Amino acid sequence: MKYEFIKENEGDQVWWLDNYDVIGEHVFSFNRKKRYNLFRDYPDKLSVREWLTFNAENPYWAEFFADRNEQYELEHIEEIIKETGMASQKGEAE
Repeated sequence: MKYEFIKENEGDQVWWLDNYDVIGEHVFSFNRKKRYNLFRDYPDKLSVREWLTFNAENPYWAEFFADRNEQYELEHIEEIIKETGMASQKGEAE
């Protein structure tokens, strides 16, 4: 069976595989080529940019995996700061 990718919202960057007949599998992609299995790959196999995008568009899953996200943040804090521009904002506030 051939499955299609869909977006939950028109402006989203995350595509979800519409594999409605497969129970318990949640597959998503940012380009419809490289696929991630939500329960197996999130967040460790995502780049920081993908992780930030995914969390912004999917707050339910970000909260669901709060423990994993906490560890990911600790391991990637410098990249997160660079990607979000937090370092420059902190410098402006001082």
